Amino acid sequence: MSRSRHAHGHTLAELMVSLALITSLSGVAAVLLSTARRDDRVAQDYANDLRHMRGASNLLTDAIRSASVVGVEDGALITDGVRWTVSDGSLRRDDEKVVHGISRLEAKSASARMWTVGVAPIPRRDNVRAPLLSTTVRARCEATR
Repeated sequence: MSRSRHAHGHTLAELMVSLALITSLSGVAAVLLSTARRDDRVAQDYANDLRHMRGASNLLTDAIRSASVVGVEDGALITDGVRWTVSDGSLRRDDEKVVHGISRLEAKSASARMWTVGVAPIPRRDNVRAPLLSTTVRARCEATR
């Protein structure tokens, strides 16, 4: 039986080539999708870190602005007798957890009424020091040490 001139369809070789192309393109698409999902997770983690740092920074700057007495004692920020520390991955106000995801708090008096406050997130990888979000705030009172 011979093929007629007007027969429609594809040969087995054409089908195999198209199948190989579709398989290759599917593999590339899967790799790209996997990479995009990983990058999205990293971006979400970074956004969460920033949200935690902003929340902690806002609490600390509000406490300094409204305090009558501001000081630093044994690495803790003291505002009107309230002790701000970081332990167990959380910013604490008198041992009460107020913001999770914070690894470090730095506070120092820049001048008589100006304070620099910095907070850092928990590092995502071992042996990497997390970036510090620093804010300078003006206090109502003179600095006490």
